Amino acid sequence: MRRLLALAMVLDGRASGGGGVQRMDRQTLSDWVHRYNEEGPEGLRDRAAPGRAPYLTEAQMAELRALVVKG
Repeated sequence: MRRLLALAMVLDGRASGGGGVQRMDRQTLSDWVHRYNEEGPEGLRDRAAPGRAPYLTEAQMAELRALVVKG
């Protein structure tokens, strides 16, 4: 919601007049604009970071899950 409001303020010409947008990193705001232009409001949702691959395989995770549930 904050991202959509920030974009609305920029479009309304209030980017430098208050409301916190002036303290926002220009690159971040630019990234939001590009994501909004490409995907609409859905593009502004949080995305999961890719992260590293898990150490355990799916089979190992299932075994660990069963052990934890079992107690």
